[in-house]
Amino acid sequence: MFPGRGVSLRGLGYSRWIKGQLYWSKWPRSQKAPRTAREKDTRDLFAVASRVTLYMSAAEQAFARDLAKESKLLPRDFLMIALFNRVGTIVRRDGSKVFSVPAMQDVSGLLDALWQLKGGILIRDETWWTGLPAGQPFDVLRMSPEGLPEWASGGGGDGGGVPFMQPPLLKPTAAGATINPGFFNGLPIWPTSATVLTGLDFYATAAGAGRQVVAGVYQGSGLTMSGTTLMGQSTAQAVVTGKNHVPFTAPVNLAADQFAWLGILVISGSGNVQLMTADVTRNSYMFFSHASPALPGTAPASTAGTGATQFTWWAT
Repeated sequence: MFPGRGVSLRGLGYSRWIKGQLYWSKWPRSQKAPRTAREKDTRDLFAVASRVTLYMSAAEQAFARDLAKESKLLPRDFLMIALFNRVGTIVRRDGSKVFSVPAMQDVSGLLDALWQLKGGILIRDETWWTGLPAGQPFDVLRMSPEGLPEWASGGGGDGGGVPFMQPPLLKPTAAGATINPGFFNGLPIWPTSATVLTGLDFYATAAGAGRQVVAGVYQGSGLTMSGTTLMGQSTAQAVVTGKNHVPFTAPVNLAADQFAWLGILVISGSGNVQLMTADVTRNSYMFFSHASPALPGTAPASTAGTGATQFTWWAT
């Protein structure tokens, strides 16, 4: 016995189960020939649609059966509605609505009148709806001063974004390491996922006179900087004592799981450019004596901590 159709009994009739009850019915009379060409076209279309519903996805078939349990229609009827209906909308008992494919195609066609470029976003300005073209890879969506969405390159523009890696432990009381002019010094980094770099930060304990630096990043598959490819660089920028931020001229997209070399070139001027060095054994923290829960507004004289103890507090 086949659910919904039953088994033929020598052309006399057929049986079927409906909601747990067994029903016996005579075969309907043969359908008369169509009276008009339009009626014939309608029958042919219905026959084709009936066959198409047999090949609709399992998810659509199951969904139609669920809907049939809540109404007097058959699953086939709902599959037909999904294929043809443009007017009716099915409202389920929980309030959710089911729209047909043609209805969704009609709405999509209307939206095409506003915007048709792939990847675009519809936004509402002061007068009407318009389209925002797709951004570039790794762009982020932000609000402009006019209150409209816009794309920002490289993870947030205007100095925004998240630093690629945390600064190292530093020696706050030790002399910095000198970077000789005329050399590019690169440190290896290993992005574990596709990453966007917008610049390089460093802390200078000495800036020299008129010294300038250029930041750059190279990437390649080897374990050495030799033969790697320049991915991006900054313009020349004067060094200042203290924290320096050197932005790249354009965001740099790095592939995942490949070495890259991030560094700076010192040019022009005279005198030393010294960077605060990393420290893993000494001077990794400073402390002062104080017993009250209320910390002083100004830190008193402090002492550099030495030894193996390491603290790693960094803002993110």
